[in-house]
Amino acid sequence: MASTLGLAWLVSSSKRRPGDSSNLPSLVVDCSAYNRSHKSKFVRGTLVVGDPLKIDWVEPEEIHGISYFPKVSVLYRLNDAKEEKEDWTPSADKASASFPKGSLEKMLRAHTVEITADDKSGSQVVMQFDMPDAAAIEQGCYVDEHK
Repeated sequence: MASTLGLAWLVSSSKRRPGDSSNLPSLVVDCSAYNRSHKSKFVRGTLVVGDPLKIDWVEPEEIHGISYFPKVSVLYRLNDAKEEKEDWTPSADKASASFPKGSLEKMLRAHTVEITADDKSGSQVVMQFDMPDAAAIEQGCYVDEHK
């Protein structure tokens, strides 16, 4: 049985028309209980932007033949801390990107998260999210915000 827990969000982006809530960016956390213990576990976190994102082709750490991986470069800032840069995996439609459990654990410690990514034309999209109480996500996805 899969469950999806959504996070509360606040958008701060000059790309959105006032009153257009159909395309507002969101953070979505997917959890699933497909394991022997029947505890829900983190499956993926997704930043849903709605507009196609700029895709960079990144060389893997180990090269086995000629292959590069598509990635979305993001900067994120927790509260007023220093920005962190990560490469996240784009979705097939390139309008969203998946982030790892470690990034979610960091985000859950914050009150606000500001995420910046480039759209396909190279323009910056800046999104700000007010983070909810972490208890529901911690319990529902078996993640530890205190790491």
